[in-house]
Amino acid sequence: LWHIKPPKEISMDPLPLLIGYMGGSGHAPDMELVYPVLRRILARYGSRVGLKFWGLHPPEDILSLPMVSWTHPYLLDYSAFASYFFQQECDIWIAPIQDNVFNRCKSGLKYLEYSTTGIPGVYSDLPPYNEIVRSGQNGFLASTAAEWEENLVSLIENADLRHKMAAEAQRTISNDWLLSNNAYRWRDTYNQVLQTHHQVKVIPISQRNAALKKAQAWYVDLVRDYLSLEKQNQEIKAEQERVIKSLKAEQERVTESLKAEQERVTESLKQKIIRA
Repeated sequence: LWHIKPPKEISMDPLPLLIGYMGGSGHAPDMELVYPVLRRILARYGSRVGLKFWGLHPPEDILSLPMVSWTHPYLLDYSAFASYFFQQECDIWIAPIQDNVFNRCKSGLKYLEYSTTGIPGVYSDLPPYNEIVRSGQNGFLASTAAEWEENLVSLIENADLRHKMAAEAQRTISNDWLLSNNAYRWRDTYNQVLQTHHQVKVIPISQRNAALKKAQAWYVDLVRDYLSLEKQNQEIKAEQERVIKSLKAEQERVTESLKAEQERVTESLKQKIIRA
C-alpha cells in the first residue's frame, strides 16, 4: 500500500513551509501538548510558515489564522487512505502523544507512514516512537514544549537538515520495516506457538478450580470494597449538600438581618433630620 517517495530536493523547498499533522479527533488531547508551541511558531515566522491538519479539527483561534488550513478526507478504508495520504504535501510532520498506558501500547505506524512521504518529523519521546527514532538523525524526539519548539525551528531554518533527516528515515524503513524483509516473522511466530503448545504442562483440574475460587473470592471482596466506598461517597456528598444548604440559609438570614438593620438606621436618621 505504501511506496517510498524521495525527499524533496533542497532547491525546490516552497514558501510557506508547511507543518502537517494527520490524525483523527481522538487525538485532540495529544495535540493540546503542542498548540502553544504552534502558536509561537506562527507568530515568529508569519507568512513563512503554515499549518495543515488532516482529520482533527484544530482550535478556532488557530484555524482562523491565514496560514492555517484543515481538511477531513473521511476515508475509512485503509487502502484508500494510504493512496490519498501519499499524495499530500507538507515539509515537516508532527506526532505528539500524551504519556499514558494507551499511547505507550501503540505501534510506530505513524512514523512509517510519515516517513514514506519523504518528509522529516518531530515525535513525542515516548514508546512507540523512541523505539524507532534516533533523535537528530532519522527524526526528532521531544519531551517538553521547549524541545518541540527547538526541533521545529531547526527543521524550519535548515533545508539541508530536513533533506538528510528524511533520507535517513527512509533508510530506517528500508533496512528494518519493509514487509518483504519481515514476513518470515509470521512463520517463525506460528512455529514457536506450535512448539510451545507441545511443551505446555497440563494443570490438574483441582488446581484450576482452586485458582478460580480464589479469583472469585478476590472479585467478591473487590466488589464489596467498591460498594462500601460508594456508600461512603454518597454519605459524604449528602453531608456536603447539608452543610452547603445550612450555609446558604445562614447567609440569607444574615443578609436579611443586615438589610433590616440598614433600614432601621436609615429611618432613624430621617427622623432626626425631620426633628432638626
